[in-house]
Amino acid sequence: MKNCFLTVCGLLDDSVIAIFGPQQSHEISPIVKSICDEKEIPNIQTRYDASQNRSACGINLYPHPATLSKVRN
Repeated sequence: MKNCFLTVCGLLDDSVIAIFGPQQSHEISPIVKSICDEKEIPNIQTRYDASQNRSACGINLYPHPATLSKVRN
């Protein structure tokens, strides 16, 4: 977890304008999202997360679970 924090902070020091991911880690994702929310930079996620809570600075390319539940064939 500390390594994740240091990695994200290192990216911020490099003046990134957005962070993609993490793609597979459900444990690290909230840390990255929290840092991005605090610094008001987009956190773009490309994985399914049923418990997601979208923020103003978050983008998830998966539809929200409530939207998916309304899809019909």
